[in-house]
Amino acid sequence: MPTVGARSVKGTTIELHVYVKDVDQAVQRAVEAGATVSMPVMDAFWGDRYGRVTDPFGHEWSLATHKQDLTPDEIAKGAQAFFANIGQGHKK
Repeated sequence: MPTVGARSVKGTTIELHVYVKDVDQAVQRAVEAGATVSMPVMDAFWGDRYGRVTDPFGHEWSLATHKQDLTPDEIAKGAQAFFANIGQGHKK
């Protein structure tokens, strides 16, 4: 049975997640190898530095570097602030 790439079936049903030593460097290397950034690297509310790329074959990758351990309360407060600001740039 032949193997097909994600683009040939108009998308992918999975995302591969990898922790790396330096997420900024890993995303840059992925872009240099032909990937496109689908989510720029950011400091995430759960304690990781996190970003996402799509490789030339259509596979989605999330890459992260763990930066700090947070309590459940700290994560909840960070999530609340993050989601409260998501629509700020889209108000009419």
